[in-house]
Amino acid sequence: MIIKCPECGCKVSDMVTGTCPECGFDVAAWAAEEEKKRVAESRPKLTPFQILNYNGGPAYSDVHDMMESEHEKKQAIKTEKSIARKAKREAAKKERREVFRDLMLLDIVLGIWRRKR
Repeated sequence: MIIKCPECGCKVSDMVTGTCPECGFDVAAWAAEEEKKRVAESRPKLTPFQILNYNGGPAYSDVHDMMESEHEKKQAIKTEKSIARKAKREAAKKERREVFRDLMLLDIVLGIWRRKR
């Protein structure tokens, strides 16, 4: 493959080891360095979870599932608590209505009894 010398722009074969015939630039070392950069850039970037997995730790999906299940548990607890609070409020409201109704009935009965006396 023919490559351009980064210094002078002269076309040089990549099979040639050594320097550019025009300017003397070390093309072989530059080509090797460029290849290292290209390989490093083509590697996928690893997340901390993936690094743990490569080092024998839990897989990313396992950690993600654990985190998700913990979140779901917390959400379920919150939902249960809110349902319990709502039921408690409804029970208190019903009790207040019953007490109010009883007081109204008592007031009516006492009013009628007073009138008759």
